[in-house]
Amino acid sequence: MNTIKLFLIFLLPVIFSRNVLSQEIHPGLIDPRILSSELKHQGNIVKAFMWNENLSENYILYCETDVYDSGTDMPDGKNKEFYIYYYIVQNGETNLMWKINDFVKDCEFDLETHFINEALTVTDLDENGIKEIWTMYRFGCKSDVSPWPLKLIMYEGNEKYAIRGETRDYAQSYNKEEDSPKKTDVKLKNADGRILEYALNLWKKNNIPVSE
Repeated sequence: MNTIKLFLIFLLPVIFSRNVLSQEIHPGLIDPRILSSELKHQGNIVKAFMWNENLSENYILYCETDVYDSGTDMPDGKNKEFYIYYYIVQNGETNLMWKINDFVKDCEFDLETHFINEALTVTDLDENGIKEIWTMYRFGCKSDVSPWPLKLIMYEGNEKYAIRGETRDYAQSYNKEEDSPKKTDVKLKNADGRILEYALNLWKKNNIPVSE
């Protein structure tokens, strides 16, 4: 009996550490006005998020430019660019780890860019000690209730993974178990099965129909 108790005492910390390692982190929303000027960015900060890990401060910035004219070739066209930045601040040093840049160009109808807060998560699903950072956004130009273009982007270190597609069709009676058109990149298809499963579930959870 004592041998069994001793075994369980040593086993429990191992189980707990595996659980902590693979759990989700949901970065907290913070006021962009308190950010250091060292966090360089293009456009205006729409949302800023932060979490602490390994004695470092981690920041995600969602930024977008003002809408601007396309030019003389398309006098009614509008453009907009948007960015996602990931910074780490540690020991007084600020380092940009990666940046996403996307855009809508020559839009003559309704132009939208929308960052999906609920999709921003940090995981280590394959338990290799390198965090996966997940983000999703929809964007586009349209004049009806048809689906919006939608992207899921995940970085694990410097490696980028993606699903590209669109939101579910508002005009149809989709339920939560149905999906929308999408293309999963080859790198993600070949990733650890836990990562691929999480990506597909995150996509399905956040590809909700949008009526506006």
